[in-house]
Amino acid sequence: MHSSKKWASFEFAFLALLIITILFSPGSANAQLSAGSVTGTVRDASGSAVADASVTLRNIDTTIDLVRARLSVKFSAPAAVVARY
Repeated sequence: MHSSKKWASFEFAFLALLIITILFSPGSANAQLSAGSVTGTVRDASGSAVADASVTLRNIDTTIDLVRARLSVKFSAPAAVVARY
């Protein structure tokens, strides 16, 4: 009788731990992503922001331009796939 109480206690602890693990686990975990982002500010040699600058982010392998814009100060390419630019 005493060992059955220990077994029931073990089963309860195991089930409680399993439920807690499932509840606090992320839905999915990605170890690596296939895209990233490029952001920045165009600056001159003195460190001042350059207004009306032209920025091109070109994939060297495909020669496709991801960003090609004239901009006020900041630029952004939020979904840049992994490649040589």
